[in-house]
Amino acid sequence: MWMVKLIIATSACVLAGCATTAQRYAAAIDHSHVDVLRRAESATELERILHSKDEAQRLFLKSCVARQISASECRDACGYQPCRARWGNLSSDLQTIEVSGDSIAPDSGTNNQESGVDEGGLAKRSGDHLFILRNDYLHVLRVVHEGEPVLEYRSRLSVLEKGEQDEAWYDEILVHDRDVILVGFNYEEDASELLHFRMDGSGQLTRLGRYAIRSSDYFSGENYATRIVGDELVFVISLRLETGLDRAWPSWKRRDIPTSEWKPLLESGDVFLPIVVAEDPVLSTVLTCPIAEGLALEHCRARAIIAPDTGTHYVTGNAVYLAVSEWPPEFYRDITTSVMDVDRYWAARHQRWTSIYRFPFELEQAVTVARIDGKIDDQFQFKERNGVLFAAGELTYDDNDDDQNLRSEVHLRRIEASDFSVQPSGLAPLVSSTRRETMLAAMRFDDERLWMSFESPEDGRTELHVAPLDGTPGRSLALGFYAYRLQPVGDGMIAMNSWAPPATIAYLRDTGEMLHLDAKSLPSFEIDADRSQAFNFRGMGEFGMLMTVPVDASSDRHDLAERRSDFAFLGLKNDRLTEIGVLDMQAFPQRQGCGNGCDDWYGDARAIPVDGRWIFLSGDLVVEAELRGEMLQQVRFLLLMQDEAITP
Repeated sequence: MWMVKLIIATSACVLAGCATTAQRYAAAIDHSHVDVLRRAESATELERILHSKDEAQRLFLKSCVARQISASECRDACGYQPCRARWGNLSSDLQTIEVSGDSIAPDSGTNNQESGVDEGGLAKRSGDHLFILRNDYLHVLRVVHEGEPVLEYRSRLSVLEKGEQDEAWYDEILVHDRDVILVGFNYEEDASELLHFRMDGSGQLTRLGRYAIRSSDYFSGENYATRIVGDELVFVISLRLETGLDRAWPSWKRRDIPTSEWKPLLESGDVFLPIVVAEDPVLSTVLTCPIAEGLALEHCRARAIIAPDTGTHYVTGNAVYLAVSEWPPEFYRDITTSVMDVDRYWAARHQRWTSIYRFPFELEQAVTVARIDGKIDDQFQFKERNGVLFAAGELTYDDNDDDQNLRSEVHLRRIEASDFSVQPSGLAPLVSSTRRETMLAAMRFDDERLWMSFESPEDGRTELHVAPLDGTPGRSLALGFYAYRLQPVGDGMIAMNSWAPPATIAYLRDTGEMLHLDAKSLPSFEIDADRSQAFNFRGMGEFGMLMTVPVDASSDRHDLAERRSDFAFLGLKNDRLTEIGVLDMQAFPQRQGCGNGCDDWYGDARAIPVDGRWIFLSGDLVVEAELRGEMLQQVRFLLLMQDEAITP
């Protein structure tokens, strides 16, 4: 792996005289774990380091822990291609879609982690229209017409050109005023893609451009690649540095212009060199692009860090935080056994630390870094409040070399602006430490505290613990189920299980003296979604807060070609849950097969609030339902991918 040369090339002259493997490693560590975060000085410096050769590089190459296979091998192993059946007779060459209405609402209907920071998703509301991305088509539905509620299928647009069905996959939408941006990944090009549309004053959605950005696949089982903050698109991408500089450097081009050539996204001065040894090094890039300028990528601002892995990002209205897990130098100095040894790797998990890089949106502010102990692999382990970042690092211990006897610690740390610097020293201040003789199941912040659930493998239950952000003593409560998902709602937290009956939803609130609990169980169902965007919450009259939860009535996980997710409704008022009912999505007409693609990587069930109404997406079905008294009734419905307009 050529990029290892970048991180240890400065030690070449020292290493040449080293006599033993241990001495070579020690020298490499001393020269690659540096004190100061600095930019590359020039393209010449990068080229020189990339092409240097020495014995230490070859030795270090053999030491990589948990090496990941290439993107193409991963695709083949995961079976992307066999699931790419298409409906050829429904493809479209349309370049415009006729829609109408000019009321643009700021609420895209998405359950976002941060207020004012919109996340990419598969369904977005903009003004009178609802956009749904499914099976390689952008579907346009009208939900309001001349001020009256409607649910009308307006049109669809194929997001791929002919012959591309096995090459690319689009799965994120963002909306901003009249701009609609789609995000996908092209496996043939090994590049992320952006499709930009704009709806003009006459109500016409027109394609403005299609762009490719060289990157690794952005898909994450928990996070989303894109955000909209203010008037800018924020996109976090990564590149595994496995080939020569000419193929690995982040670049972009127009895909809708035949003569377009790859252009660099970064200058050498935009790249920050690693401050630790980087195994399987990755170039992680933060892009901020002004949407109002047509999303031409030459107007984007790009900054990148070379780090040990792809990391996890968290976006607020002030900055992008990129967390990458690392090993301290001592991990490599002890080479009595190979670091490729799996037993040693698992036993040493508690030695992991995390560097948190802060990429501010303010141009005059520098990129800085702070450190915490433990690992961060989920954006929900962060919370920014009043300019202060709280981060929860997880440490896992296995003293007995037995996966059934693991114990966990969560260290909650408070990171002030002054704790971020270009020369990190020590760890950010500790707020509290929580230790349990079992595994951590989930973490989530509200505005005042960190909530944690710890699993109990023996009985399938969970202990919930709350750690206040002010450092005061926390509180714990035993739950009668396995709380896999935590979701802040109002002044409290919802805890839910997933993928096993009975579906269980609990509301918890910290009174300051105790934890209040109220739980509901749906014996005939299981919760069949695990992304936060699959759950939504809105105020609703006499029921207080109305919650919608995707559920499945089958005893086994259903085949997406045969079943859809149903939706359970619960009310939350005066700290009590009320079971309202379940919207049966199986009672509506079915299409044959699974359409243009069998896999919905980000899920296929969403509840979308629209001005007091609720519109539900489940696979190819869109249903509007409402509460009439205490009864849940469907009002309108339609199926996606129809040849003709639908009359419900």
